[in-house]
Amino acid sequence: MTNEQIKEIALANGHALFTMPDGTEDIHPHVYEFAKALLRHQNRILFKEIKDYHPVSISGCLGVIQRNLDKLDEVTDET
Repeated sequence: MTNEQIKEIALANGHALFTMPDGTEDIHPHVYEFAKALLRHQNRILFKEIKDYHPVSISGCLGVIQRNLDKLDEVTDET
């Protein structure tokens, strides 16, 4: 995921642009760091869950991904 994608999602979810020291407008750098930490964490979870699947078992992998997305949606819905 690129910084631009993170920025787009952050802005769509209530984060605001701020004037940076160089005069540009951007979200705070810690938002990028936090998003990337979440992605790394999610990738580690997905890797652990799909590492034993046979490469041809794409539907199994997609099922794991969907369950994780559903869990993320549940967390989002509760907040």
